[in-house]
Amino acid sequence: MTKVVVVGLVLLVLAAGCRRDDAEVIVEDVELLPFENVGVGPNARLSDTTGVVLYTPEAWEAYRTRLHAAGPFKPVDFTQEMIVLVAVPVPSGGYGVEVEAIEKKEDVIEVHYVLYTPERGCITVEGPAVPYQAVKARRATGEARFIHRREPLPCTVG
Repeated sequence: MTKVVVVGLVLLVLAAGCRRDDAEVIVEDVELLPFENVGVGPNARLSDTTGVVLYTPEAWEAYRTRLHAAGPFKPVDFTQEMIVLVAVPVPSGGYGVEVEAIEKKEDVIEVHYVLYTPERGCITVEGPAVPYQAVKARRATGEARFIHRREPLPCTVG
């Protein structure tokens, strides 16, 4: 948190030295929310791209039952934590989803995630899939915005 504030102040000073007198300088207050994986998998029973923040055990249960996990989901203390779930329908196997960062910006929770796509020529499982990741973070409120980028996933031979 201190590093973010110091970097922000340095950027403000540099920008002030380079700006015109009629230009306005805006410094955004961003808080990075540390997070921990709760569960990840190659397939969920969801038909649409899903980005959701869950605040109650009941809301989590409604989604959890539609997620095929390789192992048990980690416990969540909903009095202190929230779950962020990202799931993306894809045309075949070989894809993956990974949350990279969760940022609190005033009244907005920004979730940055990567959709890994198999490189051309990779042999993948045929048929649609819905890779997902669920993570837990300190409870925060605000409008949720999900921002993604795509990254190629190289073919590997086991």
